[in-house]
Amino acid sequence: MMLGTVDLMRSAGIDPNDVVLIRHTEGMVGKYARLGYLRERTGTQTESFIGRGKTYWMTFMGEPGGVTRFVALYRMVGTKLYRPGMLPDDYPNQEFKPGDFLYDLEPCDLFAEYENRLTVDWGGAYVSWAQNGTNDKRIVSIEERKPQFPGFDSLLLSFDDLSDIVGSPELYSAYRDAMSQVSAVYLVVDKVSGQQYVGSAYGENGLWGRWSEYANTNGQGGNKLMRELMTAHPDRYRDLQYTVLRVLDKTTPVTDVIALEGLFKQKLGSRAFGLNAN
Repeated sequence: MMLGTVDLMRSAGIDPNDVVLIRHTEGMVGKYARLGYLRERTGTQTESFIGRGKTYWMTFMGEPGGVTRFVALYRMVGTKLYRPGMLPDDYPNQEFKPGDFLYDLEPCDLFAEYENRLTVDWGGAYVSWAQNGTNDKRIVSIEERKPQFPGFDSLLLSFDDLSDIVGSPELYSAYRDAMSQVSAVYLVVDKVSGQQYVGSAYGENGLWGRWSEYANTNGQGGNKLMRELMTAHPDRYRDLQYTVLRVLDKTTPVTDVIALEGLFKQKLGSRAFGLNAN
């Protein structure tokens, strides 16, 4: 049973003496991580930094409530004295002090399966944010791997898929976050009859909010012909399929969203031959 970071290192064939543990904080480093510059920020240190003689830089991020989450493992392959222009133009802070070093860090995938999933007990001395790898950190949890959102162009869900996603919003947080940030015109297909329903999603929770209604009402979603279908065939909701026809910015006026919904109803004939009552 894996108990601590030293066990993790040894399981990957890494000598803990060749590792530096780094604990960033959201306040100091969060903005760099969000911009995709965590590696560059981690590698900006002094010449005497404890990691100078270490091959592996095991990097963590402190979170509210004392949680310390593993975010990346880097391999240090060299150093260079900082000179203006070495970093991208949009790097948040380029006001370095004389003598600052840039450590050349390469992403290392030895612990890729644990990134953003593994949390440790850093101990009480948070002020000691960089430590030798021999300072074993107790592993608190290894969270379930969260599914990645496939993108709206590839989004194709059965009712059971949708029900699982809506019922586990934290596990499917990538879906929730993406779908709640957009308005959309969408398509529901009854795979038994081939009939189609065109709908639109807008408002505070966007597509996530609208599709949650379907998941929570056995596919009816408050639609007249859908209700009639489920009354006649109570298990038919399991044969429904959901996809997106058009993604819209949430700032799009509701009248424009509804107008586009009407256009797709005409294109697909879902009023005359499908499940749209209006």
